[in-house]
Amino acid sequence: MFLPIFLTLTRTQAVRPFTNKWMALGIINIFDPFIFSLHMMGFLVWRLGGDPGITFATIYVMLAVYYVLRTIQHHQTVRYIKHRLPNLTNVYLSPTLKWSHYHVAAESKDHFYVGKVDGKRLYLIDTFKRSSLNHEEAIVQEAIKDKNVRAFLSFSPIYRWEIQEQNGGYEMRFIDLRYFAKGMYPFTATVWLDENLEVQSSFTGWVYSEKKLHKKLVLAQMK
Repeated sequence: MFLPIFLTLTRTQAVRPFTNKWMALGIINIFDPFIFSLHMMGFLVWRLGGDPGITFATIYVMLAVYYVLRTIQHHQTVRYIKHRLPNLTNVYLSPTLKWSHYHVAAESKDHFYVGKVDGKRLYLIDTFKRSSLNHEEAIVQEAIKDKNVRAFLSFSPIYRWEIQEQNGGYEMRFIDLRYFAKGMYPFTATVWLDENLEVQSSFTGWVYSEKKLHKKLVLAQMK
């Protein structure tokens, strides 16, 4: 049961209680049509009188082979991306419903890269100059004390950040680069600090518009 979870796109605490660390290999999508179809076929055969032991033993042998093939595909794709973008330190693949299609987030010493692999081709969507999260900056020091920001940082392995002055204070945003949809990066952690660098409100989660994000921050401040 742990293996399919561990191999999915979403980071999980699949090996609790041995460790609370979030992890995932990004080999199997959180919904895989092939795995779903095999199980539906197994239940149908069982319903029609087939031996459940033999049926599901066969299915899980097939799944084991499938996991091996997907793992090989994953490693080959990582090698291909590192060949196309030399000097990468990390590559994170998010599998899609299609066999050889992945969302890509990668980092080198100086840059972040976001793109997609479509079959045998890599398409870059965004490139960001990388800046280190300097914990000596007062704004950063206060922002990372917030519980929502800490939750985000424990979950996200690759992110960029930005600070903007707003209404006499500051807005610091952490942006997970693994998720790209509708021209934006919806999974973020955002924290508002006043001019004295005291946290006024914060939010971590999925947001698809600036209007909704600011509404959530206002609601969080009212609680």
